[in-house]
Amino acid sequence: MMFLTLRRFLFNPLGDMFPSSCFAWRRFILRLMGVRVAKSSRVNAGFRVYGSGELLIEENVWIGRNCHFYTIGRARIKIGSNTEIAPECVFNSQSHHVGTAEHRAGECIHHDISVGSGVWIGTRSVILCEQIGNGAVIGAGAVVLSRVVENTLSAGIPAAEKKTLP
Repeated sequence: MMFLTLRRFLFNPLGDMFPSSCFAWRRFILRLMGVRVAKSSRVNAGFRVYGSGELLIEENVWIGRNCHFYTIGRARIKIGSNTEIAPECVFNSQSHHVGTAEHRAGECIHHDISVGSGVWIGTRSVILCEQIGNGAVIGAGAVVLSRVVENTLSAGIPAAEKKTLP
């Protein structure tokens, strides 16, 4: 586990050395970092993976510039096929229990994150929940704390369901 974390730390900046159109090189670097990424997916510069958990990027996924994935412990983050993630989004599978007054960040906890197929996540969204259903849309700047039902638009801080999509 420590070796994977170290590999990710060392390889993270390498993806930025290539022009935006060099998706194949970036996928190669991600694979060196232990990320499972489909050949048809495109990951832009600034992509970062932290921690030792599993990251799986399925077919035909677009990940915009400067997206960060925190895969702590044995947590797994899965991005479903045909998903579009806008720039500067954050996925964090870690949190803490509330501790005592002397140290509020108590025991560390982690959970899996599963993003369904055909999802669109807007710029600078923060994904802290366990599941985003198929065909969902997350508005720009949303902080997603709880499960998002498939084929719905959710937005805001915290993100709330705004409407059902066809």
